[in-house]
Amino acid sequence: MEYYVNPKSQISTYFYPIENAQSITIGWYIRCGSRNDSIEKRGISDLLERFLHSSAPHYEFEKIGGIFDAITDKDYTRFSLKFHPKYLHNALNCFFDFILKPDWNQEKFNIQKGLQLREIERSDMRYDKMLGSLLWSDHSLSYPVIGTKKTVLNLRLDDLTSHKNRYYTQKNVAFFAAGNFDENEIILMNEFLSNAEFPCGVKESFQAPKIGERKPDIKFLNYADNELEVALYFDLNFNVVNRDCVTLLNSILGEGELSCLSSCCYKSKCMYNAYSFVSTHIDSAVLCINYHVKAHDFWTSLNMIIEQIERIKKCKEESLAYNKPFFMDNMWFWLEDTRQFNDYLAWNTYFCGSESFTIKQKIESFKNISCVELNKTANTIFKFCNTSVLICGQTNKIDKAELNDFLRNNLK
Repeated sequence: MEYYVNPKSQISTYFYPIENAQSITIGWYIRCGSRNDSIEKRGISDLLERFLHSSAPHYEFEKIGGIFDAITDKDYTRFSLKFHPKYLHNALNCFFDFILKPDWNQEKFNIQKGLQLREIERSDMRYDKMLGSLLWSDHSLSYPVIGTKKTVLNLRLDDLTSHKNRYYTQKNVAFFAAGNFDENEIILMNEFLSNAEFPCGVKESFQAPKIGERKPDIKFLNYADNELEVALYFDLNFNVVNRDCVTLLNSILGEGELSCLSSCCYKSKCMYNAYSFVSTHIDSAVLCINYHVKAHDFWTSLNMIIEQIERIKKCKEESLAYNKPFFMDNMWFWLEDTRQFNDYLAWNTYFCGSESFTIKQKIESFKNISCVELNKTANTIFKFCNTSVLICGQTNKIDKAELNDFLRNNLK
């Protein structure tokens, strides 16, 4: 991967040529997510992204068979375009102006604001708020990306312009490109980037609750439903555990049809939709085990989950050998999907500050993970001091103190 700062625009640029790829993905990545929203303007980053997305030349993207996408996360905003390599010049011609020189149209603003308010009305804000407070207390990470009805109603078009001028700056914006291009086409992209006029600004910094310093907690969200949704969250400290090792561990635990949790569902008559995932932010992360169960089978299901955790702590070579190929020999999907790979590059290098890598290096990283390292990682993660629990449904028959003692005794 080639990285340098464009000498004229001062934008950080990253290029990853992939020989024989069938596409190119280019993207703007901005250090501006919901965690940057002030208390009284929750949802402004999301509304700004929606507004800019609506200003994009969608017809021009469709004419070249392009796939245009935008997203606001808690940590960042991204605009990306995936297209056939022969349309690079056309793509560059229509990819820059909508974000650099948007049409600050009041009618367009009202439409996007109305769409966001309708989405808020359809969302279960109780769940989002409870989960946020469980994991992040009153930190900005605890609030939903979309904001609240009260805060979004009060947003004005002038607020969007101010927010963009503060966060869409040279220090907070990066350009990534991955796919089938050569040195001459890198020069072409840099020529376009030279005309990208972002204000100077300052680099935004983030500070979240320090992992390992918050106390375990249990929260209930009561619904008139005999079914429970159970989520166990475990803090991850990537200064202590290896990211690739956690990725592989999560695959064995709860991804795919032959994972530990899926096998548990097949054998069980009481629990279903059991899976695990890793939720990562720039400075914090958690691993979650999620499943559904009838209320009267709660304790039976929880014992089964503990059994699977103990199993993963003593993972054997055959489980490791089964899961490794997906992250090694089958890593071809990164070459096939340049958009996914572009996101992965941006997240690791620009936002998390990791060293750049090649696909071969990443394959070697997974290849070198041993059972000893995997088991050590599992024993580090699955401890009571790292655990938080959110249970939704008919929770009136679950005693919090009893549950707390059960977890304390079984997660050592």
